Amino acid sequence: MSNEEDRAYRRALGGFATGVAIVTVGDVASGFSAITINSFASVSLTPRLVVWSLGCESDRYDAFARAQGFGISVLSAAQIDLAKRFSQQNVSAIEPGLIEMWERAPVLRAGASRLACRVAESRIVGDHLMLFGEVAAFASDDTAAPLLYFRGGYRTIGGDA
Repeated sequence: MSNEEDRAYRRALGGFATGVAIVTVGDVASGFSAITINSFASVSLTPRLVVWSLGCESDRYDAFARAQGFGISVLSAAQIDLAKRFSQQNVSAIEPGLIEMWERAPVLRAGASRLACRVAESRIVGDHLMLFGEVAAFASDDTAAPLLYFRGGYRTIGGDA
């Protein structure tokens, strides 16, 4: 594909509104890394499996590719600053005070939903690493308004459809 075709393809995909999440890995001894994603989906209810993907060229690839577990924190609208911060290149270190450990996986202390996962499988598909996680623990805040990503920007929901 040409660069123009790549941009057109990205615009087409940008028409699909998604939630926004931060994935975290690490521990107190080695430190924590985080990245903002919108490539997250539920795969199975039994067993409880989720998937997310990471570009193979990401500056955080090594930290996430070697992790045995990860946390996924689906962000609320109030967490837009965190979403922006961890979407930047070369910004991955997250303060331990923002993290709590669940089932040996770091999750944010707050979020619309939070899941602690162990890596069930990983595989390279195209130019991305797909990480499948078996959910070991989860919680949700039913009062949190979601943060969305649509057409290249962050959005919130104005009300029920």
